[in-house]
Amino acid sequence: MPHIPLRYYKRYLAMVLPCGVNMKISISLKWLVSLVFLAMGLALVVGYTKLSGRYFILGMDNMVASNMERSAQQSQLQKNQVQDNNGFFVSRDWQQQPIEIQNAFTQAPLVPGELMKKIERKEGGGRPTNILFAMRYGHQEKAVYVSHSLPRDEVTKMIRRNIKKSRKTLSIISGLSVLALALVLGLLLWIVSRPITALGDWTRSLEADKLDKPVPDFSYPELNAMADLIRNSLYSVHEGLERKQQFLQYTSHELRTPISVIRNNLELLYRLQTSSKEDVDDKQQATIDRIDRASLTMKHLTETLLWLSKESSEPLPKKEIALDILLKDVVAEMQYLLDAKPVKVEVDTQAFNIALPEVVAKIVLGNLIRNAFQHTWEGDVVIRQRGNQVEIINTEKGEEAKEGDLGFGLGLQLTQQLVDQLGWTYENTSQLNEHKVVIAFS
Repeated sequence: MPHIPLRYYKRYLAMVLPCGVNMKISISLKWLVSLVFLAMGLALVVGYTKLSGRYFILGMDNMVASNMERSAQQSQLQKNQVQDNNGFFVSRDWQQQPIEIQNAFTQAPLVPGELMKKIERKEGGGRPTNILFAMRYGHQEKAVYVSHSLPRDEVTKMIRRNIKKSRKTLSIISGLSVLALALVLGLLLWIVSRPITALGDWTRSLEADKLDKPVPDFSYPELNAMADLIRNSLYSVHEGLERKQQFLQYTSHELRTPISVIRNNLELLYRLQTSSKEDVDDKQQATIDRIDRASLTMKHLTETLLWLSKESSEPLPKKEIALDILLKDVVAEMQYLLDAKPVKVEVDTQAFNIALPEVVAKIVLGNLIRNAFQHTWEGDVVIRQRGNQVEIINTEKGEEAKEGDLGFGLGLQLTQQLVDQLGWTYENTSQLNEHKVVIAFS
């Protein structure tokens, strides 16, 4: 399989695997999954903590209700009698219950066995100061009312110690649950992220000579399918680039022969005109000049395409050249494009020598200057050279300025590819009636 330079694959890999250069900064998939699972785990822990606290209080209420039922069963009350069994007040008439119980509950309990509870606090909130319970036990004539109050001052140290111990145990269990969840999540992400990272590394290392090799196993069918898709896509891109290069190479080589024939015959025709004593018709001369200009343009484009179709990654041979003289020569060579145009050309250069691939530098400058001359019908073209930097500005002052066509032709597209290949600095900007290109050779 022919070798395709790595730079062509980087453009595709930038689409396949985001590298973060031209993308907005966003959270990675690994952190997103971690945060989601961690949030779900924390929600579960907090929820079960609340639920455990609720069931703890419910269990305490059930114990109180059981003691109240036992007191009601052990009581032997006659009519209008009341009995106090270790803090559990039992009476047949609701009005015989303590005043604080009657004030706490607006009406007597109606459903047998249903526990009524009220928590009293100080004004402004805070911890409970007293908890009141009331319940009806039995039916009809055998029904009795049982009440119980639990002031904070009467809570024994043992009960308080048990409550603190239960809260501490619940906190420890919750903390251990969160820690276990974090460990499991970290282990899961480590197991899953390893093949994903391997897939990314494998994709970034793909070259033309590796596309025929079998795809490695990435543990999961989905990742293996993605790897096959990436390789097949890169293979398609490789084949497309190969066909493109072959087309450019074959076309350029095939065009050189007829262009050379045209150029040689034009040179011969000019010599015949010079040696002939007969005057040449103006229309014939105009036709010959047009053929000359068109063939010269085709020659430059063909040379550009040939340079672009080169597959060799070796650096091009350089030689010491005078950049200012080369620029003036190219301007003089392209001067025919301004014939019969009211265009003012200003060339400002300074002596500067630099080691460059002469042919490629001439092709690039020729493309830029020819593009400026072709797209300026009435106006100014300023060509300024300072050191290794060349600036070309063409300003349109005629009606064509409204159309905004000031230099977006094939020449600029080919120039962009050439400077990318050679690593030169190139800027291309355009306004309403002005087009500017700046190139720095290195």
